[in-house]
Amino acid sequence: MSSRKVASFSKQNPLTLRNLSNIAEVLKEHGRLNEAAEFYRKGLEGREEVLGVDHPSTLEVVNSLALLLEAKKNFDEAEEQFLRAFEGRKKMLG
Repeated sequence: MSSRKVASFSKQNPLTLRNLSNIAEVLKEHGRLNEAAEFYRKGLEGREEVLGVDHPSTLEVVNSLALLLEAKKNFDEAEEQFLRAFEGRKKMLG
């Protein structure tokens, strides 16, 4: 699926947001890490807009993106995303 087709989906729909993450997972499993990152980022952007930056579902995608970045050996950005997920969960749980 091209990123142009993805851009036409409504970011307001929770099912669309979940599907973006699912597509990213499949791409990751097939070793298409750059494409997977694009889908994670689109889904993350939508979740931040719809659910908020500290929502558990948003933080789940942040963590998934961090794992992908780690697999791509982009350690600096992976660390940033892992810390963001950690801090958000810590804030949420108290």
